[in-house]
Amino acid sequence: MLVSIVAAFESRFNSLCTFSWIFYWKKIRNFFKVVYSSLFMLSCAPYIFFVPDQKYALQLVFENLPCLPSYIHTADNFVLALDASYHVIVGTTIVVTASGLCVFFVFTLIANGVQQSKENSISASTYQMQKRFFKALIIQIIIPLIWFIIPLLYILYSIVLRYYNQGFTNISILIMNMHGFVSTVVMIYVHGPYREAISALLKTRCTKPMAIKNISVKRCFMAHVAK
Repeated sequence: MLVSIVAAFESRFNSLCTFSWIFYWKKIRNFFKVVYSSLFMLSCAPYIFFVPDQKYALQLVFENLPCLPSYIHTADNFVLALDASYHVIVGTTIVVTASGLCVFFVFTLIANGVQQSKENSISASTYQMQKRFFKALIIQIIIPLIWFIIPLLYILYSIVLRYYNQGFTNISILIMNMHGFVSTVVMIYVHGPYREAISALLKTRCTKPMAIKNISVKRCFMAHVAK
């Protein structure tokens, strides 16, 4: 998710930024994307080395959480790690890095837009169009991010305070898994071209059967008159 968010802002940055040093960025951007994506994936690869012996790990978990329902003890459980320090460090580093890159791209685009407006290098209509698109892009990212963060905060809260509620946990996981659907809906809603294309597609599908029916009735009527 964070990789795609950074990629979205980088794409707008590469397309709209007109600072003189953007020339050097265009030369290294493909290398940056490969390294950035690879580091994100490779940083999660060592997780496999932290997977403990499941029999011992489950026994330890059940001792630390003695009030679990009986069906949890008999379920097919899996313990990812007994010490989550590495996972927390990697997760924090990824979030901070992605956030820093997004902030850099956002403020650079804002500064570039202000400079273009002052120098009258673009028309007022073009500037307003870029401004609307940028606002839509931020909304497209902020809403799904909030949708993802709220249940994540509950899960972190339950881990730190050792609070167990299977119902809330299931709802949190369900909400987080709907992130892709929410992102798609928000993207279609905030971007006019996507919204218009989907609307036109739905209208075409709704009106097409009616058009076929009318043609069929007309042809039948003409055949009847000819007879």
